[in-house]
Amino acid sequence: MQLDDSILNSLTDSLPIKLPKLTAEQKAKYDVARETEILYRTHLQVMRDCSTDKGPVVSRHPSSSLFSDLSLMWWAVTGGWNNVDKAIKDRYPDTFIAAVNFTKQNIEMTNTLIQAHRKAKAGSSSSRFTNKPKSSGKSFDVGGATHALF
Repeated sequence: MQLDDSILNSLTDSLPIKLPKLTAEQKAKYDVARETEILYRTHLQVMRDCSTDKGPVVSRHPSSSLFSDLSLMWWAVTGGWNNVDKAIKDRYPDTFIAAVNFTKQNIEMTNTLIQAHRKAKAGSSSSRFTNKPKSSGKSFDVGGATHALF
């Protein structure tokens, strides 16, 4: 699949997606069991929204944005399922666990796309071969250069 230029250009102008920076106090107050349950219920709402007349495109639903926000916070606090108590993790189906994992992978893929497109755009806009004068401000002397060759 090829992304169109408008999407790629908007990626170039985007800031990388980062997990929220939380203090130790904020992390201590975060109830992983309760917040995971809220995240799960939001995931179910996204699935319900996708099966309605609004259609299956996840990003069109407000619940999708909420799920993304909650997932970012969840990842910032827990660092992933490996750090979540097994008793909590075992309450949830594999599809939910995969959806939460995908959120993190999507962040990484988006940031990689942003970085790669920025590099490509920078490389194409600063060609070594140009007829513009260098930063010294001196224009290229075509006559002198031709005379020097012959």
